Amino acid sequence: MTIDRHEINEQISAFGLGEDAFEIAVFGDKVRQYCRGIDATQADVIDQLENMDHKEPKAVYLRANPLDSERKNVALRPSFKQVANREGVNDRDILRRTNLTLDFDRPLKNPNYAATTNERFELERAVWYVVDMLQERGWPKPCCMVESGNGFQVTYAIDLRNNADSTKLVKRTLQGLKEIVEREGFKAKVDLALSNASTLVRLAGTTNRKFSDDPRPAKLLETNERVIVSREQLESVAAPPPAPKPKREKNYAPATGQIIDIQRTLEENEFPFNVTERDGERRYQMTDRCPLASLYDSGDHDLNESDCQFIEFESGGIGFCCKHGRCTSLAMDHDPTGDVGKAQWELLRKKMDLCFTEEGLKALEAAREAEVIKAWEPYMDHESREDGSRRRISEGSDVPDDWPRPKPLPSEIQAARLDLGRLPPIIRDYVEDIADRIQCPVDYPTVAVLVCASSLIGRQIFIRPKANDNWTVCPNLWGMIVGRPSSMKSPALAEPLSLLQGFESEERLLFDERMKAFESKSLIHDEMSRIRKRELAKAVAGEDSDRAANIADEITNGPMRPTCRRFKVNSSTYEKLHELCGENPIGLLSFRDELSGLLSRLSREELGEERAFYLEAWTGLNGFTTDRIGRGTVHAEAVCLSILGGIQPSRLRQHLTANGDADDGLVQRFQLTVWPEVAGDFRNVDRLPDRKATQNLRNCFERLKNLNVGDATEIEDDGRSFCRFTPEAQAIFNDWRVNLENEIRSGDLPPAFESHLGKYRSLVPSLALIFEIIEHGVRSVTSESLELAIGYSGYLRSHAMKTYGDEVSPDIQNAKQILRWVKDGTLGREFTLRDIYRPQRAGIRDKETAHRGVDVLVDFGWIRRCDRRLGSGQTRSTVPFEVHPIF
Repeated sequence: MTIDRHEINEQISAFGLGEDAFEIAVFGDKVRQYCRGIDATQADVIDQLENMDHKEPKAVYLRANPLDSERKNVALRPSFKQVANREGVNDRDILRRTNLTLDFDRPLKNPNYAATTNERFELERAVWYVVDMLQERGWPKPCCMVESGNGFQVTYAIDLRNNADSTKLVKRTLQGLKEIVEREGFKAKVDLALSNASTLVRLAGTTNRKFSDDPRPAKLLETNERVIVSREQLESVAAPPPAPKPKREKNYAPATGQIIDIQRTLEENEFPFNVTERDGERRYQMTDRCPLASLYDSGDHDLNESDCQFIEFESGGIGFCCKHGRCTSLAMDHDPTGDVGKAQWELLRKKMDLCFTEEGLKALEAAREAEVIKAWEPYMDHESREDGSRRRISEGSDVPDDWPRPKPLPSEIQAARLDLGRLPPIIRDYVEDIADRIQCPVDYPTVAVLVCASSLIGRQIFIRPKANDNWTVCPNLWGMIVGRPSSMKSPALAEPLSLLQGFESEERLLFDERMKAFESKSLIHDEMSRIRKRELAKAVAGEDSDRAANIADEITNGPMRPTCRRFKVNSSTYEKLHELCGENPIGLLSFRDELSGLLSRLSREELGEERAFYLEAWTGLNGFTTDRIGRGTVHAEAVCLSILGGIQPSRLRQHLTANGDADDGLVQRFQLTVWPEVAGDFRNVDRLPDRKATQNLRNCFERLKNLNVGDATEIEDDGRSFCRFTPEAQAIFNDWRVNLENEIRSGDLPPAFESHLGKYRSLVPSLALIFEIIEHGVRSVTSESLELAIGYSGYLRSHAMKTYGDEVSPDIQNAKQILRWVKDGTLGREFTLRDIYRPQRAGIRDKETAHRGVDVLVDFGWIRRCDRRLGSGQTRSTVPFEVHPIF
């Protein structure tokens, strides 16, 4: 194993563990632990770690507090080896609390991807804020700081007895710091799980391979002298203790109507357990398996002693908690006497009735088989369903014992949920009202409001993201909402657009009045021109050139025909759009309810010039001129076009993978692309719209369409007005952009996704300017508005990862394509890599791509390599793969 001995030694010393028994845990395919005693040196431990046979563990941890070597669970071992559950270390095996570790992590974890550069940047800001704040309150410097690869861990020296009182104090301290971080608006959280005395922390000098495709080293950032943080200092930031709960009688019973006797029930069903009593609570800890694991699979689970437990509270309530992945929704870490607790208990007791009664077990088995059939059904052809193969699959008669049940391939990337608290209140109140009444994702109307706001601001004001440079950004945005048919895309877009429609109706009334005045003036001018032409003829005849020139000017300078200010268009040729942009230099919004039609049209080779017009109109900075024999020359001093619309996922995939659309910059200009999950539960909401929220946004839009630029901006020679960041915001933007540019230039991103992220250079300044104007009017952009923009861009990034999922996770997508060929019989019962890539089918056209795809299918149990040795002349490409018998 590759390690950095110096960093490991430094961290162990910083934790003050050099003279006590400590433990290093290696997590890979198996859990391997080492407990060091007084007869072993620190160097011996590190030698064992460096030379152990587990070459690439997922992660290596250090037990934060010293072990009590006298306890039976802490057996001193000469080398790393697998540890049985009953031998694992728990809180009772800790000698004393000597370290308090703050673990800073993302508030919303994506289990498939490591923290992004932006997320780590936000975490680092939170870390230094907390460290500086604690020093101001008299705390010493942390004795150790580690970048764990996915977050940060900051450790302070403490000295507390290992008892229930200390555990509560540490937990309240972490809770208090967690609340401070949330109150300050950082996109970070302090992990409360590190309040356990036996907690593990990341070991610096090792590599975090939790995400196999993105290994990251755990780095030691700094160490300082161990200065003890006092109990009083801990109390200074700790959350107040919870109010004592009133005692209640036992009134929670299983569905049978009887109060559960946990101990007797577990004994009768032969579930091994240990009993502990602490602070008036009686805990039954499972030592073998979770009683509810049979709800999901065969129940063969190895559990640590505290992973699964029932709790009898002093008040009479009954609780349950389990770290088994599928049980987490049932976890209750409090006395279930409130409304939420009752609902959780009702769900739990129904599950227990299934596990603890003969009728329940039979029903459970039938449900499990039905779930298996449902999971396999998408991969069965029509004939298989008709001839009863489903029944044979459920009975397992045709599936050999040596074939495991295949596991479903990972689903699409999960995009982040929109945090409305990070939007300006004017927008938040309005979109919340729409989403509730229509029952659609709140993401939809939010995109519509932001694109409408950007089109109203348009070219009235620009932003220069650098302090001195003349790089200029027009706050013009394109928005695309992705959703299946009938996901309420159109109604969600229609409401914000109705405000623009109202503006257009007002402008048409004003235009009609101006046209009447123009026609009257034109009639008068025409009559005057006939008279003046006779005078012009006399002046020319009398060779009075000056008088003739003045008369000619009067004749030619008639009244100017008025134009009607437009705010949006629907279906229009690009030639007409060109003219409309010339008449509306501030900006214009093109709304396409179905964007697929526009993208399909622009993908045609013969319409390259039309595509170029749209690409130019996105920037909002330049003019556009067309010269035609028939139409002559049409020139627009400035073209600034916003686009908003919806699209179905299948249509979007076509445009991302066909005709080179995925990486030419057009689709990537839809910076506000959202693809949220639609809630499964529908509520019938029938009420009037929130008039106050609607009127507030209308007033805001009214202000945006006629901005008061004011004195806070700078003016270019060509008349364009622009503003910049405040000094504080400028520093934040510079740091953010450096991280973005380094990520884009790393070469590790798929081309289309890389191109999309490149557009964030202008997205974040545009959003920051829009947020600033909405909240405070035109002025220098502050750090608050910039923070909102960076936060929203991080949310948009997760949706972009889902949008470009075929490139972001190509191996999974390739595996799904191969599985479709297996399903329809294209590859037969046995096939080789050559059978996949030689025909040059769409998507998989080389050996390495095919190999990575089949590796995924092997890992998930859909196929397996035939158990044969390579013969002479055989290569990896000719070794056959065998298809699962369910096909």
